[in-house]
Amino acid sequence: MTAVQWNNKGSSLDNLGLHMESIACFDTAIRLNPLFDSAWFNKGVAMLGSGRADEALACYERAIDLNPCSEKVWSNKGVALKSLGKTEKAIACYDRALKINPRYANAWVNKAVALRALNKTEEALACCDRALTLNPKDENGWTNKGNILYALKRTEDALACYERALVLNAKLDRTWMNKGIALNALGRHEEALNSYGKAIELNPRLDQAWFLRGLTLVNVFHRYREALPYLEEAERLGSKEASQPLAMCQSAVGRN
Repeated sequence: MTAVQWNNKGSSLDNLGLHMESIACFDTAIRLNPLFDSAWFNKGVAMLGSGRADEALACYERAIDLNPCSEKVWSNKGVALKSLGKTEKAIACYDRALKINPRYANAWVNKAVALRALNKTEEALACCDRALTLNPKDENGWTNKGNILYALKRTEDALACYERALVLNAKLDRTWMNKGIALNALGRHEEALNSYGKAIELNPRLDQAWFLRGLTLVNVFHRYREALPYLEEAERLGSKEASQPLAMCQSAVGRN
């Protein structure tokens, strides 16, 4: 197989969530052609997907050395920096990407996420709007716009954004969870339970969804026995918030 074929195989594996297998393919492609910038970029994507942000950053920097005019690489470098807590540097990368291609919607969305982390919510909202003007079918753009609107206490508008994202892709586990949060804030608690349940169905390891479903059952419905397994699972998955309502449930159903 050629370097291009190994790179393509790696991308297919990464799309299936098989990050380690894909990295091995990208390494083979790079060994065959050390100047293959796409392989370095794709290896960075796989590294970031497997939670290895430092190594992803190194791959993106190598790809930039080989091709400094790729808006995708600059934008992804920003994502790696943001995940490492270097938000200002991430924004500089997004700006570099947008200087190369002002119509690259993904960089506008990524910049919005970074600006929201700095509590610059109005600027973040403007970036999301710009992204969605360029690509109205950007599910991440709609989800992040919803997150920003929720932070601005525009809950009905946030809910509409989450619903728009889910029409585009019904498998967005965190969007279902965020939709549940918005529904709860609007007093639509049964619908919120259904949204948290959908998030759990899509991603059984999403501890926050388990916690929020259990918490809603406790605080709104006082259905302690029903809430108990959700809070137990949330704590097992690492949710520190679950311990107090879990102890309340255990007491209420006589399981001290």
